[in-house]
Amino acid sequence: MSITKLNPTLLLAVFLACGFFQTTNSKSNIKSNCLQLRMIHIDSPSSPMYRPEFTDLERMNRLLAMSDYRMHYLANKTSQRRSSGYREPDVVSPLIGRQSLIYYVQIGIGQFNNVHQPYHNNYLLLDTGSEIIWTQCQDCRHCFPQRFPLFPNRRSQTYRPFTYAECPASSWKFFYCESYTRYGDGTEMRGIWAHETFTFTSIGSFDEPINGINFVCAIDIYNDVAAKVDNNIITGTLGMSKGDNSLFSQLGTKIQHKFSYCLQDLNDYYGQYPPMFLSFGDQIRKPPIMYATPILTIPLVEQFYYVNLVGISVDSTKLYIPLDLFALKTNYMGGTVFDTGSTFTYLISPAFDILKDAIIEYVTEHNIYLMRTNIAPYQLEACWEPQYDSAPVLFPKVTFHFDQNADLIVQSQEMFSTVAGFQGVHLPGVYCLAVVRTQSSLNVIGAYQQINQRVIVDMEKSQLLFAPADCTSDNH
Repeated sequence: MSITKLNPTLLLAVFLACGFFQTTNSKSNIKSNCLQLRMIHIDSPSSPMYRPEFTDLERMNRLLAMSDYRMHYLANKTSQRRSSGYREPDVVSPLIGRQSLIYYVQIGIGQFNNVHQPYHNNYLLLDTGSEIIWTQCQDCRHCFPQRFPLFPNRRSQTYRPFTYAECPASSWKFFYCESYTRYGDGTEMRGIWAHETFTFTSIGSFDEPINGINFVCAIDIYNDVAAKVDNNIITGTLGMSKGDNSLFSQLGTKIQHKFSYCLQDLNDYYGQYPPMFLSFGDQIRKPPIMYATPILTIPLVEQFYYVNLVGISVDSTKLYIPLDLFALKTNYMGGTVFDTGSTFTYLISPAFDILKDAIIEYVTEHNIYLMRTNIAPYQLEACWEPQYDSAPVLFPKVTFHFDQNADLIVQSQEMFSTVAGFQGVHLPGVYCLAVVRTQSSLNVIGAYQQINQRVIVDMEKSQLLFAPADCTSDNH
């Protein structure tokens, strides 16, 4: 469902501001022209969801399982909408329970007559493939368990449900504007479209409330077999897709239709890395040279960030991969999506085989102290183990070539994952190619291969830009 009558809005979480301006929005005075939303990885030591007792192997298997479910969702959503020829009620992945998304944010929602806690804190999963902002509310009759109290919408001084005039006629149900969402696993969510005040923290450490944000107050969640998680802190999702109702689209011209991120690696075992941010607006920090490739608009699945992948190189050798393996078909099947919700990159089976064979040939030629092994994490097909502790290794960089000579150069540490925890395997553990085979027609560039890349989504020019960066020091 697309809500057409939306107010200009701004969602906030742990936002920081890096500049100031005054908008003409009559409902809110947004003072920053460089907004930042803190991103937290579920496996970061600073995350409440961090599991310190997990081994490397357990952590990797969990990420692979989550990534696999995410890929299943993306493939099903694209194929269902294209084959049906019309837009169905929004179908989203099971965000809760299986935690198929890997980044989340903390946000302040509502306004309350409490000087010590003027807003309600919520944790929302960050989804660049979804267009809805939603959270469980106090009026929820059937909800999944969460550690923190439900959002008390009836007590908020700024909660205002959509009026009849603001709601598409087909969505008006019994005096409220209904949102209906069907999950990939059969879970159903019904909620109320409403306007609310969301609060962020500026660089001066003061709270800045912004009025009139459109979101869904969830009141019924059925068949939720995936949400049985101890101490679950997630209450909903923050949509950041190209869809009409996402935060990105609602911000629109106020952020010049731009957002950016710079993903850090997952080896921050002691929580020493600086915070990681999702940044908005013209003041995004850019490397001096960036590659740019067009973002494609695909009918019926407009919300995803499609790009045209035209080739892959291992080290400096371009692989012979027929272009039709990456191309969008006449029925809009196939193609390639950039997605932070999937941990790993997925390639369709024929392209994956060509890449895997080239990687095996390179590693065999350059590493006399590595042996191919069948000891591997879930779904990783090309793995090696050292013949003695800390044996020297040499792995290649891999370049993904996109339209307009845009090269995503992925260094070896972001193409190969080291996994400890296998009994009898020399340190540091098993080395695996961090790319997964998919039987679907869709290719996905996942978060692991975007680590240490400055990525900018610029919908003003319909471009995706990227360049290598040190994301532990350049994350604004």
